[in-house]
Amino acid sequence: MWPARFEAAGQVRTFPSYRGRRNFPGWYWAATCAELAGDESWVELGRLMRLDCDPGVVAMASQPFRLPWRRSGDRARRISRTPDCFVRLRDGTGVVLDVRPDDRIEPEDAVKFEVTATACARVGNSA
Repeated sequence: MWPARFEAAGQVRTFPSYRGRRNFPGWYWAATCAELAGDESWVELGRLMRLDCDPGVVAMASQPFRLPWRRSGDRARRISRTPDCFVRLRDGTGVVLDVRPDDRIEPEDAVKFEVTATACARVGNSA
């Protein structure tokens, strides 16, 4: 799947919205790719804005794929992670980003981030 143009993919999940939510989901118009990119928090919005100003970035997309896996030894339980953002760089490489403040990363999420990083490293790209 790595040759897929993830930056051209649509979001694989929607942003939940409900009264009392602590985060503020929204859409950012990215001048870099002349498209909307979704964000689920002000932290993600800030990251998108910085990426949009980076001359090395040519495209970005929010939550363009879901990475499923099964924990070794546990064939019954399927786990998945939808990374926050995919970025295409000017040199053609791709970068997968998860955007979360370090003090808000729960242990279960840290494992998911590590699995995502391992999968990206196996196909020769970064996370």
